[in-house]
Amino acid sequence: LGCKQILFNGPAKSDAELRLAAAHADRVWLHIDHAYELTRIRRLKLVGRRTLRVAVRIDPGAGIGGTWRKFGIPPKDAVRLIGRIIATNGLAWEGLHGHLSWNTSPEPYRELIRIFARVIRSLPLRERARLTYVDLGGGIYPRGEGTRLPDTSFGRAVLAAESNAGRRLLRRREFFPRMAEIEEYASAISDEVKRALTSIRGVRPDLIVRFEPGRWMVSGAVGILVTTVTQKRRDVVIADGGIHLTHDYRMLEEYHAIVNLSRPGRTLRERQCHVFGPMCDPNDRWGETCWGDPPSPGDRLWIANMGAYSSSSAMRFLYPLAPYVLITHDGQIQKLTDGESFGRRYPREWFIKQA
Repeated sequence: LGCKQILFNGPAKSDAELRLAAAHADRVWLHIDHAYELTRIRRLKLVGRRTLRVAVRIDPGAGIGGTWRKFGIPPKDAVRLIGRIIATNGLAWEGLHGHLSWNTSPEPYRELIRIFARVIRSLPLRERARLTYVDLGGGIYPRGEGTRLPDTSFGRAVLAAESNAGRRLLRRREFFPRMAEIEEYASAISDEVKRALTSIRGVRPDLIVRFEPGRWMVSGAVGILVTTVTQKRRDVVIADGGIHLTHDYRMLEEYHAIVNLSRPGRTLRERQCHVFGPMCDPNDRWGETCWGDPPSPGDRLWIANMGAYSSSSAMRFLYPLAPYVLITHDGQIQKLTDGESFGRRYPREWFIKQA
């Protein structure tokens, strides 16, 4: 890809991956996830003529880390691991890394910075200047994505109350969290880095902050286009593409707007309509509402904000992968890939060999 700087992270790097990182030490920073990974690096004798720059990934703990605790080491163990790295010839410790997800405000990042500060203060004074960067990960909640009622504690309480009442108590079946603006994140993180990190004796004043707001950036850049094949009932339609075009049952939890591009109506408004995919799975469902006129056979439906974890991780279950198309700012359309054929997925040679 021609990348000049690569931050290589992960809790289960293979030997081949570690060797590849070491072979490109001029542009790779290896984020060590746990103490055993350092043992493996030593055993594989990866350190050679070029110094391999490394960071240590921190597990921020249950308070703010949640399910991300599978990554990194507890802060109390980080100082010892950093000491072992510094004592290893051919390795240069340069960074601290943490990651959180689904953040709607800067506060989790500020707390992560404070955790970094406690680790740094525990280091010997002479070692603190080795730190050149902190990586705060990503995790800004993407705009345009909502959460369905069953996936929140409040929503489950509402559903229970509706069951007892025998009627709907809320019209909308999804929530959109209040989110801070990107400028608020930048300002709060910058202020906290100055207050909690660069103010520490021995820490470089030009400390680099690395941030990965990937999903926030790409979510709205991609949509999935499907065609209505049939109308089962007035408010139930089947489309020619389903959740195999994503990667799991995320649509049962997440809300993504569905727009009828063929017939948006005089005033684009949201209507009740269950949009299903074609797979033999009752959970193959895009959503319960559609913007525009009620879909009819042949209508093109746009599922919005699908830029993360869709095309790159689509399932190959029952139906082929879809072609990918680029629409530029000036309206030009370019096909990037063809749709998958049966022969492409299952080469004829496979069946000949079996026969």
